[in-house]
Amino acid sequence: MKSNKVKQEIGFIHITSDGKKFIDKDDACLHEQTIIKEEEIAMELVEIIKKVLNRHGWGVVLKNSPIIPIPMQDEAQQMFKINLVESDRLFSAIQEELEKENSKCLNEEQNQMTKS
Repeated sequence: MKSNKVKQEIGFIHITSDGKKFIDKDDACLHEQTIIKEEEIAMELVEIIKKVLNRHGWGVVLKNSPIIPIPMQDEAQQMFKINLVESDRLFSAIQEELEKENSKCLNEEQNQMTKS
């Protein structure tokens, strides 16, 4: 005896760049736009930090060794060099940290949605 209670439905699942799954395409597109906006905001923050540092002539030094001695032939005189962090290294570290925070927030948001 065959049962007519089982039905098969074919549909689409839309997956965004952060791995979230949506049945409705519009919801997926809206979520993807928020991801893109957050990435743009992170890039803008990095650019603002760059401008502020450059405008004021500020730099960032390594905390463990802000100055390092320069070897000299005459040991009586000693010169030191400021141990600056390269700006590219600084800004890529800031960008990585912003991306980590962003993915952490997205994961928390996804966990809350699956609980409800």
